Amino acid sequence: IYLLERATNVAGPYTVLANNYQATTYTDKGLQNGTNYYYRVKTSEPAGDSAYSTAIQAKPSAALSFGINCGGGNVDSRWLGDMYYSGGNQDTWTGSVSVTGLSSPAPQNVLLTNRVGNLFSYTIAHQTPGSTSKVRLHFAEFDGGQWGLNRYADVLINGTKVLTNFNIYNAAGGVRKAVIREFNTVVGSDGNVKIDFQSGSLGGSPIINGIEIIPQEVILFSDDFNDGDATGWTTDGGTWSVVNGEYKQTNATATANTFAGNTTWTDYSFESKIKNGSGGVAFGVFFRATNTANNYNVIYNRERKDWKLYKKVADVNTQIGSTYLQTWTNDTYKTVKVRCVGSNIVVSVDGVDIITATDSTYSSGKVGFRTYANSGTFDDVVVKQ
Repeated sequence: IYLLERATNVAGPYTVLANNYQATTYTDKGLQNGTNYYYRVKTSEPAGDSAYSTAIQAKPSAALSFGINCGGGNVDSRWLGDMYYSGGNQDTWTGSVSVTGLSSPAPQNVLLTNRVGNLFSYTIAHQTPGSTSKVRLHFAEFDGGQWGLNRYADVLINGTKVLTNFNIYNAAGGVRKAVIREFNTVVGSDGNVKIDFQSGSLGGSPIINGIEIIPQEVILFSDDFNDGDATGWTTDGGTWSVVNGEYKQTNATATANTFAGNTTWTDYSFESKIKNGSGGVAFGVFFRATNTANNYNVIYNRERKDWKLYKKVADVNTQIGSTYLQTWTNDTYKTVKVRCVGSNIVVSVDGVDIITATDSTYSSGKVGFRTYANSGTFDDVVVKQ
């Protein structure tokens, strides 16, 4: 019998996930992609409890692309058997389907099965809330008689109608010819993509052969400074300029700030290369920033040789999360990345997570850089949603 606990910091506090648990595997759901989680376990026996195990770390990644073989079974590692559906019936055909002229069509095994009915739906779970996914709908009509010719469907994705009186025969130009329709949609706050199929106003029973869900990364902003200017950046103090494709702040005695982006940006990742100068005190990045007085900031202090994460409110910095010690050789680049989703914040340097924190002071804001009595060089900025 086991007691299983989880935390977002290796030191805790830990929350009980399962007590008096007897299985040797456990599926943890409803987690935030990109966040480190720590798990520990101990056994409970009549003779007494064991000590806690060493905590292990796990970090869920973004949802993977996959397909659903509507009405059929597993095809391969990408195309999975029919699932997430409600209503409708399965149907299977033999022979083959033409995919001429289509980009990345579904396999034949998918096109030869379908789900059919006057009203049915798919609620595809375990996606990242608020993220954007491409939905690809794969259709093929086999009935060249009255059923196929008069099969008109309305399709809604997360409540928005994307197809009205859609007729597969007309769209494909005949029977046994595949046709694809694709749409971008924002995943709901519950982590679901819901697709409704219903009879159109012209009648008929909708069918669907395959559904693909492809999570999309949306680039909100990027700048490699190779155009020779800093268009889109607003500075406050210091001496900022673009030199040889790098964004530089050269006044080593000033407090200097620069911002880009939009205060409406919410959940995103912010990545940039930063070069340590030859001398000075501190430098770092802003995110979810309204201005220089109200923001989150990650700062490397050259004197202490450490990284710290702060929330700044009314120009007062308060540290959140732990301190990370690191020696940084002068005039060398490091890649700094911040991921903020909801109240979860993860800071990484050169691909290694160094600070995690939970704070809800700011839910949106711009990105930027800061130097304090220090020169600095910045490059290859990318902000992704």
